Amino acid sequence: MAIWFFHGVFLKKNTALLVNAQEGKTKSLRQIRFEPNDRISKDAIISYIEEAIANQKAGLELKVKPKSLEIPEELEAIL
Repeated sequence: MAIWFFHGVFLKKNTALLVNAQEGKTKSLRQIRFEPNDRISKDAIISYIEEAIANQKAGLELKVKPKSLEIPEELEAIL
């Protein structure tokens, strides 16, 4: 089980629980992972959520440069 933060890279408070969802693939996505018997601090989770809401309202967004697209010569000829 996990809680996902789509712009989690901007979370600055209490980052001890945050994990990059897919190291090397995602730039912004972070999550808090839970195991079945983990003790969950309600106050810590609320703190993350409140900060995420404040960041969203502030319009924080990670700008990602689009990757260049290489079209093979055969496909280019057909197009």
